[in-house]
Amino acid sequence: MMTGHFGQIFLLPGRSLLEKEIKRLQADLLQAVFEYDELIYKDCFYLEKHFYFNFGKEWFSLLKAHFQTIYLERKYGIMRRYKNNDQKLRLQQLEKDLSVYQQLITKTEEKIQSAELWIYEDKLTDEESRLMRGMYRQIVSNVHPLLYPLQTKNQEALYQKALTAYKRDNKEILQLVLDQLNEDYAQASPLKLSQLVDVRNTLLVSLYETRNQLAIRRSDFPYLIRNYILNDNLGEKMRQSLIHRRSQFTHKINQLELEIAKLKER
Repeated sequence: MMTGHFGQIFLLPGRSLLEKEIKRLQADLLQAVFEYDELIYKDCFYLEKHFYFNFGKEWFSLLKAHFQTIYLERKYGIMRRYKNNDQKLRLQQLEKDLSVYQQLITKTEEKIQSAELWIYEDKLTDEESRLMRGMYRQIVSNVHPLLYPLQTKNQEALYQKALTAYKRDNKEILQLVLDQLNEDYAQASPLKLSQLVDVRNTLLVSLYETRNQLAIRRSDFPYLIRNYILNDNLGEKMRQSLIHRRSQFTHKINQLELEIAKLKER
């Protein structure tokens, strides 16, 4: 029994019911968290590397053409409307405003180079991958911060160590973390009834947010175009689409450069 706002009194569910619901929520959250980590650190990582390796050059060329088109369109507009020093200042500001595009192009080039190195690295076998997934899932089920919101900082640090090892395919570190886990690592002592209520509410929120993040990432790059990345026929269609779009931008760039040249001659 607890007292709420304005002196209202309401009954809490019994300890056994709360503990049972918490275990159910933890099981559901474990599945959601594990799926999310698999999606982000394995599936999407793999898909992104293959995208930049197989389609990176076409994508990079398209981005550069897109950036150049935007730059010339705005430059042409400034040159038509402004003269002398005012024009010079606005063109300088244009360079600053579009610096974010240049950063995107630079980052894309780095991703292409990284993919070209990664694709030839030694990879885990299917059996090694299954073993690592099993080890990581066991660790998640014991010390993931979302599953155990009242755990200690040392336990959270242990999970972060496991996550880093999982992302890097480091079986030795994962095994080391497993060896450090105690059978009853999650909670050292029984919780008060009010604490159980707080844990239940926290788990409900975490489950909703994790499932929501899963849905968002599955509707975003690179997972959204996974079929095009993994299927040769669909991949070729995407490549031709990128090339075609690049040619459209090239045509627009040529037109804008001619118009800008005419303005300079006036």
